[in-house]
Amino acid sequence: MIATFDHIALQSNDIAGSIAFYQSMFPELLVHFQDETWAIVTFADLKVAFVKPDQHPQHIALRVRSRPELTEESTKSASTIKKHRDDSESFYVKDPFGNAIEIVYYP
Repeated sequence: MIATFDHIALQSNDIAGSIAFYQSMFPELLVHFQDETWAIVTFADLKVAFVKPDQHPQHIALRVRSRPELTEESTKSASTIKKHRDDSESFYVKDPFGNAIEIVYYP
């Protein structure tokens, strides 16, 4: 698998509050998307997602280059691919130490 780093995801029960906190520390923070349940921002050359604890685990996300590569990797790990509201598709796996990794493809 050839993948590049895409984002980290931090859990939050208050998405707007999380953005406000990080904007107070990093005024250059750029909000790409935000609603009550999820947000994606960029600051310090890093993409960060804020996610609700009951919807997504804290994780790192690695981006693959093609849909066939996503399918191949999900088959290897016996994971189900899910489509998201931004048309990306992904699945989660855990490393041997219990850390969540999202493998994501953007069409």
